[in-house]
Amino acid sequence: MDNLLRQLGGKTLSAVVNEFVQWCVWQQARQALVLVLEEAKLAEIAENIQSAKDLPAVIRFSEKAKEHIESLRAENDLRGLSAAEGAVFEFINMAKSAEETHLDAEAVSFFASRVCGWAGWAVTGFNNIEEKNTAEKSALQAQEAYLASLWQKHQSTGDK
Repeated sequence: MDNLLRQLGGKTLSAVVNEFVQWCVWQQARQALVLVLEEAKLAEIAENIQSAKDLPAVIRFSEKAKEHIESLRAENDLRGLSAAEGAVFEFINMAKSAEETHLDAEAVSFFASRVCGWAGWAVTGFNNIEEKNTAEKSALQAQEAYLASLWQKHQSTGDK
């Protein structure tokens, strides 16, 4: 993954890298974060993040989610809240790495896969922690496949 991103220009705003970052944020990590929050019984927060239309809004809702989770930790299922807290932390880091002024596609990829890992654990009802690693690896494979298809698409259309 790192080599492929470097070949595409690393931190430059090439069409491929920009499209890849957008896919990681909106199609992969946001969906995974929403799943974790729903499984942790934080549906209202999940709905806010799902309905956010831009990166600043998604960061704002994620930071509010982090504060809310911290206030609930003493009262609820710690596994679910720990997963939600971890997923929100990773998502905020990913979203900030996706901001145009700080764009870092490698960091976006890394943090997006981590959010997906938390979702992998969440779908087991927070019972099988090994699914976290499996989901992270699966997310990275999906990213590599998507990035390769973007590269191929842009090469065939002449976009560089």
